Parts: sequence; C-alpha cells; structure tokens
Amino acid sequence: MLIPASRVYLRCGTTDLRKSYRSLCAVIKDHLGEDPLSGSMFVFYNRSRDLVKILYWHVNGFCLFQKRLEQGRFKLPDFPKGSSKLSVTSYQLQGLIQGLDCWQVKEAKPLIYKNI
Repeated sequence: MLIPASRVYLRCGTTDLRKSYRSLCAVIKDHLGEDPLSGSMFVFYNRSRDLVKILYWHVNGFCLFQKRLEQGRFKLPDFPKGSSKLSVTSYQLQGLIQGLDCWQVKEAKPLIYKNI
C-alpha cells in the first residue's frame, strides 16, 4: 500500500536498480532536476522491465518500495522525446505496479454537486 504523494514522477529511461536509496537520490537530483526530499514519489524501472522501485521521503526518512513481476513485463507509456521524467497520476501508478496497461484508460472525471 502506497501513501498518496503530491506528485509522482516516472523516470524516462532505464535505471540500474542495484542502486540504493542514496544513489537513486543522486539520479533524482542530477538527471531529473528534482528534490528527493520534496515528498514526491519517484519511479524507476530496469532494462528488462520486470522490476520497479519507488522512492519517496516521508516525514523523517526515505521509503523504498520494490516490485518484481514473476511473469511478464511492466507496461510503460510512450515517453516524450528528450524528456527525463514523466508526471503520472496515482491512478496510473497503481495500474503500473499491478502490471496493467493503464496508459490508454481514462480516469473517471470527478463530479461536483451544488445545492440548489
């Protein structure tokens, strides 16, 4: 179960997932241009796309989640050319870590009711 974050970033391109949280923080700063202490979630995947790591800062320490698919590969979106990161929704993140191809599915629009 993941804690909701204000922002979720998926790194465009593979990452050596033998890296620890310290090395992933360096990737976040140097390649993504973001602050690892911001509370945002940062999602990384390996070359074979069967392993995903999610790193984020929560109150007083880093949380590092990892999921490896026993069969199949994670479905990834089409990344914009020249981009180092892609902002994704928590809905898309949930689909990604479940191994679903959620990139073509639209989220339900929130309904806003007003008293008459």
